Parts: sequence; C-alpha cells; structure tokens
Amino acid sequence: MRIFFFLTIAALYNSILISQTQEEWFPAELNIQPFTANFLEPKAGVSYHLGKSQLRLDIGTSRDIYLRHCEDKIISFGADFFTYTRLRGEKEFHFPVETIDYLFGINAGFKKSKPDSEYGFRFRLSHISAHLVDGQFDTGTQDWRNGRKPQVYSREFIELFPFYRTNGARIYA
Repeated sequence: MRIFFFLTIAALYNSILISQTQEEWFPAELNIQPFTANFLEPKAGVSYHLGKSQLRLDIGTSRDIYLRHCEDKIISFGADFFTYTRLRGEKEFHFPVETIDYLFGINAGFKKSKPDSEYGFRFRLSHISAHLVDGQFDTGTQDWRNGRKPQVYSREFIELFPFYRTNGARIYA
C-alpha cells in the first residue's frame, strides 16, 4: 500500500515538474479544505456537556508546508496537530483535565481544477493516542476515579479522501 501511494505521488509530482510551475512555502491557505463530516479534522472550540459537568476543549490545526502550482494542478505537503481534551467542572471555576487525545501527522494533497469543478484527494499518515490525565486521579483515596486504571491506547493510521466539487457542493469518500 505504501509503495503504491509513493509511486502515485511521485508520478503526480513528475507530471507537474514537466510543466510551468510555481512553488510556495508555508502558503496562507490550505490546498484541500477540511472535510466537514470527518470528526478528525482541525477545530478550535469549547463545548459543555449539560448535566455532566464536563467540558470539551478542542485545539487543532492543519497547515500546508509546501505547495506546487502547475497550470490547473496543485500538489501540497503539510502537517496536522490536534488535541481533544475533556475537563470536569468543579467549584470555584476549577476544571481538572480528565482525558486528552493527541493526533499528529503528515498529509499530502492533489487537486485539479476545471472551470466549473475540481477533483483530487488528500492522504494522511497520522498517530493518535488517548490518555487519562491527573484530573482522573483521586488524591483523597490515592486511586483512579471510578476504578479506571490508565491503559495505553496508541496507533498509527492512514486516510485517503478522494473528492469531487461542483456547483458549491463537495462529494468525498
């Protein structure tokens, strides 16, 4: 699978090299915009879980590091960094951190534009891990809350999102 991906990227990159190109390091805009229905996308915000005294704090970003334009094609390489945090609300505006999940990785995107549409894909190679934090430890009993002992959860994964956009609507899988 990896070899296929790298050969595909190399072929796309070489086809762009043959034509007139324009390079850009750390562009202001993303080549491939985040996919709305994918929960593993960059976001920054806070939400409150009513009745549970829990707060969710998400902080994340995705940045293109390198962009290469060639006529109607764009290829990009970038990085992703996210944290998804759950805090517990307590008296006097205290919010102990109970859990935190981390995601970081690299991505590559290809987009071809036509006058009334565009298509392409985004590939992502990422690491995600989940952690119980000190807000889950009860200092009075010297034990983890609810008897939940920390476990290691960590994995690497790949995503491949092909997409097609026309008339302001984007379809992806």
